[in-house]
Amino acid sequence: MTTWKQLVFMLYGVVTKCYSLNSLCKNLLFLEDHLTYLGMDKLPKVSALSDANINRHSEVFESIYHQLPDYYKDMLRPVQCSFLVGQLDTGKIVIVDSSTISLFVDVFKGAGHNPAQ
Repeated sequence: MTTWKQLVFMLYGVVTKCYSLNSLCKNLLFLEDHLTYLGMDKLPKVSALSDANINRHSEVFESIYHQLPDYYKDMLRPVQCSFLVGQLDTGKIVIVDSSTISLFVDVFKGAGHNPAQ
């Protein structure tokens, strides 16, 4: 299995919150004909994806992760919001990345905290 295919399959698993390779491969069955534009000619078996995860070092994906900002730097430039200049008190603005909220919910669950109580 190529690094690209493994990356696509595993990212799909993260986005869809698949917690096992078995459930990931079952979910991929629904997309079988819709992945050709990504170069996926056939779906992986659980054992093939498991072997790829065992045999490919995580540093490969760490390297890809760290290369992404350079690759997309032109699209990630800060956007000037000139229509807001002078209208906002920048000392009172707080920006929160919403992905951290679900991350901490998962962390708290692991620590025994139940937000429903």
